[in-house]
Order: sequence, then C-alpha cells, then structure tokens
Amino acid sequence: MKKVIKYIFYIIIIYFIIALFPVFRFRRLNNNNPMPVACYKGAYHVHSDFSDGASGFEVIQKEAKSIGLNFIIITDHGNPNKECVQGTAWIDNTLVLGDSEISLRGGHMSVGCDNWLSDKILTYESQKAVDDLNALGGYSFIAHPYDKNNPWTDWNVKNITGIEIYNFKESMVKMSPLKMITFPAQYLLKSSYSFLKSLKYPKVGFKRWYSLAQKQKTSMIFATDNHGPLSRLKNWYPSIPSYKAVFEILSVYVQCKKELVADAKESASIIREALKSGRFFNVIEAIAPANGFDFYFQNINGQKFQMGDLNVEVNGELIVETPFSFANDIEIWKDNKLFKSLKNNREYTNSLTIKNKGIYRVIVKATESMFASLPWIISNPIYIGVNYPKILPVLKDFEITSLSSENINFKLEKNKKSEAKLAREGDFFKLDYTLREEKKNGADFWVALALRKQNIDISSYKGIVINAEADKPLRLWVEIRGSEKEKFHLRSSFWVDSKGKKFLPFKDFVHAGLKKKGYTCKKIESIFIISDATLNRSGFKDSVLLKNVGLYK
Repeated sequence: MKKVIKYIFYIIIIYFIIALFPVFRFRRLNNNNPMPVACYKGAYHVHSDFSDGASGFEVIQKEAKSIGLNFIIITDHGNPNKECVQGTAWIDNTLVLGDSEISLRGGHMSVGCDNWLSDKILTYESQKAVDDLNALGGYSFIAHPYDKNNPWTDWNVKNITGIEIYNFKESMVKMSPLKMITFPAQYLLKSSYSFLKSLKYPKVGFKRWYSLAQKQKTSMIFATDNHGPLSRLKNWYPSIPSYKAVFEILSVYVQCKKELVADAKESASIIREALKSGRFFNVIEAIAPANGFDFYFQNINGQKFQMGDLNVEVNGELIVETPFSFANDIEIWKDNKLFKSLKNNREYTNSLTIKNKGIYRVIVKATESMFASLPWIISNPIYIGVNYPKILPVLKDFEITSLSSENINFKLEKNKKSEAKLAREGDFFKLDYTLREEKKNGADFWVALALRKQNIDISSYKGIVINAEADKPLRLWVEIRGSEKEKFHLRSSFWVDSKGKKFLPFKDFVHAGLKKKGYTCKKIESIFIISDATLNRSGFKDSVLLKNVGLYK
C-alpha cells in the first residue's frame, strides 16, 4: 500500500512539473504600434458592487488604467440598473460606461442606451425588451449564451445587436477538473497563462452566430464577465481573480466615428454607436495587443466600408492590415466557411479581390505564441452584397368581439399608496395615476383596471385586442386569470401610444414572472390592464385612455 501511495505521489509531482514548466516559457508577444485615431481599447461586461461585483467604479477603473484600457463597460444586473446607469463618468482619464445586464425570459442580455427613461423598467419579455431598446437607440448582446444556470433559450429573437462569442467567466466554469488542480499554482506564477488555458476555440459560438447572421445583422463580442475577486476570497492575499488579471485576457477595440470628448455622456454615446454599428473587433489581449489591425473593404471607386457595413457593393478589394513584427496566420471566412488562408504571414497589408456576395470576416492567429491555435483577433463581418429585408407586420381584418360596453365596467384597483382616478367618458375609460411604493425599494406598487368574474370562453379566439392611448409612450400589462379551479395568471405586455389597436395573441401570453413556458386555457374569469413595479419605478405618472378591449378571431 505504501508503494502505491508513493507512486501516486510521484505521478502527482511529475504532473505538476509538466503543467507548470510551460508557465515559465510563456511570453506575451510585443506590439508597440500606436493606436489609430478614434480607435479605443476597452473591456466589456464588467460587474461592480452596484450588483454582484466585488468593488466600486474607482477601484475597477484603477485596475483597468494600469494595463492601458481606454474604457470599461460596467453591466450591472437590473432592468436597467439605475445606479450603474447614472455612474457614467470619466475617472482619471478612463471612460467608465454605466450599462446593464437584464434578466429576460430567454436568459440574460447585456444592454446599453444613451436615453434611458429614468422612471421606466424594461419588460422581461425578450423580443419586446429588444424592441424597446432599439426604439431608444440602444444596443443588446446575448450574454453567456451557454451558461449552465442561465443559458439563452429564445433564439428566435429579432433585431438584437449581437452575441457574446467568448464569455470569460463561462469559460472558467467549464474548465476541466485536471486543469483546475493546477490552476491555483499557475495563477500565482502567471495569471494570464492560467486563464488562457481555459479558453477553447469557439466553434459552437461561431455556428450560433452564423445562424443568427443569416437572418439579421449580428455582431460578435468578447465579454469578460468580470466580477473581481470571489466573495469568499476577496479578503485573501492575493485576491483571486483580480479585476486586472481578467482585464488582461480579453479586449474589445472600437473604431469610432470621431474622437472621445471631455463630456462623459457624449463619449459614452460615441462608444455605444460603434458597438451598435458593429464597428469593432475582439482580441485575446493576453496573447498580444492588436494595435494597428484593420479589416475593411474598398470598392472600385475607392470608397471604404468598415466592419458592420451592410449591402456593400460586390466589386472591390477586401483588405486586412496586420502591421506586426511577428508572423501570423490570416483566415478570411465567407458565410462561416474558410475562404482564404495566409500562413506565416509577415506582410503588413494583404488584399483579396471580391466578386461574390457574402458575409466576410477575419480571424488572425499569432503563430509564434504558445496559444497559436486560439483566434487571437476576431473581426466583425462586412456584409458584401448582403441586406436584410425589413419585416413588416401583416395587417388582417379580424372579427372583434368587444368587452367594453355599458354593461361591462372596468374597476379601479391599486396598492394603498398609489394614486389613481378612473372616469367613464361614454364608452371610454380614462385613468390618471401615479405609482407609489409602500416601502422603500419595495416592488409592491401597482394600478390596474380590472374586469372580474366574467367567465369568458376564449377557446374560439386568437387573442385580445386593445385600443388605448397615453400622454407619453409606455408599456402596460394585460393579465388574464382563470377560475379558482384553474389557477393561472398569464401576461403579455403592449406598447401604448397613439397608433390604434394592439393585437396580443394568446400564444404569446406566459405565466407571470420569469417562467419560460406558456400555458393554455379555454376560459378566463378576469382581465386586468396593469401598470406596476415590473415596468415602471415608484413616482411614475401617466394618463391612459382605454377606448376598447375585445377578443379577436
């Protein structure tokens, strides 16, 4: 038995020697190129102590600045996270953007916007939240799409900005047990090496990205998902992992239309516009900086088109600039298939004549690195000869059965502190209201128009139709409830403006909350039109004119 233990001990020692030896050989490749004008390097998807991160903005900024990042995008949890959004600022020459990671029925999404409406909250319905963000001029990236606890499930969502092709935290969680054994020692010796060992070529991510890009313009982004030191370890020395250690791994380089300015909000808008447009590329920074890289298309008239550009005319030259002192492999991909490969390239500029339409992107690998198999640089695509038709709603003549009449009255219901007044004006109901929370930071406030004890057979109908107007655009819930025997609360939200009827198909109604599965029903007892804490903040005030509520076939 002693011999067995002895041999096991020797095997463990040999394994550690083999695992740790490459750490001492690992070197980050040098790139001393200056950053081009209006090109900035930063970290995306970071968490602060406004949600589940370890530190405040100032600490995070200090660690980002120490490795030369120009900006960091904080995406704290919330729909949106009000404190984080209000924290956008220049801190010691580093731009800190306050954005959010929102929880939706389909999973999590990292989002940003210049024009958040301070008293409104995004609905947790995936498509409707994206629609509202786009209406506000914001961006939306599917976050950690393959996370074990919070995977993305709503792959039919339309008009998103993009998808996280790498999520660092997700990669760490999926690290194999063997790698986990040697990780602490590797981290203490050279953290960047230990983290690079957790990264794998994102084959599944590319496949999923292309499935989206076939239907809509879709960008790819590297996400750090950086929370700072683990809560149980943050008082240890050294802190594992530090914000700085994670920042050293993945970066995003944005190509802005103009240089950043002294005003933080305006500069944040410049960065967000580049992200929204797809005018950025992603870099595994621990392999080497990518200062000087560029990927663009130049047509026969000399006009330049950048990453993210749509419907670019076909004839011209695809140009890749790699002004690096070390050899690299360049892969040009068309429609997610390898189109052209340049091995051990040392040319600073390479061009390729393009005569066929397609979605073109570039991967660069650093062949002199120990991690030459990883995609060091991942560009975003240029859509040559590709455009996506706008999907217009199909207008139909539905048979409508009205539920608003002299014999059917909506009743006003609310929490104690909210203020509301309901007046009947002919066949219309006018609701003036202000939402008030019962206790500080509580989610217990609501105002509703209730149509109770109706026992309506809906088995032959497709959905509910509502004709309502509001003083300012807002979202409201329609909730339908079953009898005491059939206990269910189904919800679907709708946008209230001055554009007439809103059709809400029953198939889009799901259980109130974040449940992902819908329910079917044949009879409903009650209908509610609700404004509450899931859509608006305390203090929200508005006026709604309900013209008609009905069922349609």
